[in-house]
Amino acid sequence: MSSLNIPLTLFFILFSCSQLSQVASQAKIEVCSDNYSDKNVDGCLIIVENCVVLWMNSIQVEWEINEKPYFETINPKTNKPVVKSDCSITEPNPTGQAVGSNLTLSFTTGLKNASSIDLDLTITSNKANRYWIVDKASIKIDSQEFNLKATELTAADTFSFSCSSAIVQSIKSSKDTSKDFAIVQIKRLQLQPFKAKNTKEHFTYSYDCATWFTLGTWMGLLALLLFISIVSFGVYMLSTIETMDRFENPKAKPLSIPVSE
Repeated sequence: MSSLNIPLTLFFILFSCSQLSQVASQAKIEVCSDNYSDKNVDGCLIIVENCVVLWMNSIQVEWEINEKPYFETINPKTNKPVVKSDCSITEPNPTGQAVGSNLTLSFTTGLKNASSIDLDLTITSNKANRYWIVDKASIKIDSQEFNLKATELTAADTFSFSCSSAIVQSIKSSKDTSKDFAIVQIKRLQLQPFKAKNTKEHFTYSYDCATWFTLGTWMGLLALLLFISIVSFGVYMLSTIETMDRFENPKAKPLSIPVSE
């Protein structure tokens, strides 16, 4: 009996060690962490150890199913999400560069027009070109899932991405003829798929989504260009007017101006 118990004991020891190693390798996740410098800012800081740092103020979701519109505003600080993450590394990243990861935020409380909303982001790191990008994104509202185009959420390999209002919309395949859609707007978003070298700061330098030339700027420039063109043409035409060098005198013969037909 003792000879049979020894292998079984070794098996259970090895199995327990493997389970403990798996638990130990799981990244620590802080949801709406208080470890933030500005306590007066209304928002939620999510930290996935050695993997992802995410800050957001609120999430607004607009969707339409069977021609029925819905709208939901989520405050992550009040309605804390359940966060799941799958990182390509579990050890510390000494270089402070982006790593591939998957992040899922699940909201189930405080919703008015849905029972659950799951936002899933897949971040890909391109080491060759030194940048990272949200390659895939989707949102699942109850049982309805929408694929999102979030490739604009990108930055250099050692930079974070920030935006005062990041908007991503659903994309459809060519075979999808339905009118269902979803639009996700994240207020004051900052995303960084790595841990900063400076332990006192959560984020590094950020690439902001604000552009120098917006649609309103282009419209203003075009209107100004049109106005300058009209004024320049008018000034040119006025400058080509020639005054008469001779005038009629009552005591002299009247002027004879030949007119050719």
